[in-house]
Amino acid sequence: MPYAINGLNPVPQAGMHPGIAGALQEASLRTGAEFDHLMSTAMRESSLNPAAKARSSSATGMFQFIEQTWLGMVKQYGAEHGLGKQAAQIFQDSRGRYNVPDATQRREILALRQDPRLSALMAGELSEDNRKVLESRLDREVSNGELYAAHVLGAGGAVRLIRAAGETPSTPAANVFPAAARANRAIFYEDGRPRTLAEVSGFLTRKGATPDLRPSSGPVYAMNETPAAPGSSVSPVNVKYAGKSYASMGHNFQVLAPETIAIMASLDAPGNWGSSKPGARNGVSLMG
Repeated sequence: MPYAINGLNPVPQAGMHPGIAGALQEASLRTGAEFDHLMSTAMRESSLNPAAKARSSSATGMFQFIEQTWLGMVKQYGAEHGLGKQAAQIFQDSRGRYNVPDATQRREILALRQDPRLSALMAGELSEDNRKVLESRLDREVSNGELYAAHVLGAGGAVRLIRAAGETPSTPAANVFPAAARANRAIFYEDGRPRTLAEVSGFLTRKGATPDLRPSSGPVYAMNETPAAPGSSVSPVNVKYAGKSYASMGHNFQVLAPETIAIMASLDAPGNWGSSKPGARNGVSLMG
């Protein structure tokens, strides 16, 4: 159930998914985040499942936003993306935590994480915020893999991981990031063995996380650290791919649903979507 991509405009086909491909494209154009990075992050986080929920944290949606991160992003960028009313309902206390006084409004705002379009827009904004922090602190350009590390650990955590992996690569990463390790055991442990800083850094920043969609004799797989939502057509498995179990590499291994494969296949036509510039959100008409 994908969009067929035609030039810069996704054209829905009969009976196909009405939003995921277009949501990622719009987020790239509006925020300046690279399309390939958004696509890869969504694949790694949820296998493009907008209803995905984590077992070990409050992470929800296609990009697995935890509650505090989502509230902060809506507060900062909501007005730019049609969520001005919701942004006005969010307040930051003296400790820096975001709160919504009305419980019903809070639930409604957090439920927006399962909206593919809004989730992608906030992920794009977060990615560009993280890029600025990482490039400032590391004094160099950063890779999409390093941006993914920032998506998982926060910008400060990613900088700390990159530096620590270079200084003490054999140190168990869980010793340095205990809270993150508790929430993401599949990243920080392999068959019960703590991964080192170098291993976690390599896992988070490696290229090629999005599966190869060329025809093969077997199913197409994607890595995902969160379980599929009840009723989803995405099923967990644990099989070997290229000699390794993806589950052993840090995410629960999942078979992509046919509609997800079709969405992915429809995205290779436009070429390099990573050419979006940070200023693209201004002056770009996306709503026709």
